Amino acid sequence: MVNICIYIPTYNRPKSLYKQIKAITNQASNNKIRIVVNDNNSNNNCNDYLEQEFKNIEYRKNIYNIGGNANILLGFLNAKINEFLWILSDDDYINENAIKNIIENVKSEYDIICINSINEIKKINIYSSDEYIKYDEIGRISCIIYNMNVFSKYIENGFLF
Repeated sequence: MVNICIYIPTYNRPKSLYKQIKAITNQASNNKIRIVVNDNNSNNNCNDYLEQEFKNIEYRKNIYNIGGNANILLGFLNAKINEFLWILSDDDYINENAIKNIIENVKSEYDIICINSINEIKKINIYSSDEYIKYDEIGRISCIIYNMNVFSKYIENGFLF
């Protein structure tokens, strides 16, 4: 079984965030799931009531709005090297069996895992880019799960762009 970090970047969408966290926590009874919410300095206090209801989640808030791309990139800094990182948008709602399906099918030798809206899982090694490009829905950030054993060495390059 692999460790998974679900990182949720959010900004000014407390209702969407609540719905997403509720869906995840209903499925994530497994202790191999770590959930991190990073608020890009929303002008509401959405974390306040979420922290009271959902205790096993790490909440962070940027001291100012750093932009969407940088907030997403922080997910790579929050993931641990022995985890798979799933950057899950606060409004890309998961299916009722998504986490179970991922846990059952993800293997540590996978570089990237791609999922689509019907929870089909496809293993992709970073060296087979033809296969990567052909996969539908790959452009949505919530459809990719990264093996941090592979990707941790590339994090610095992300901040250059």
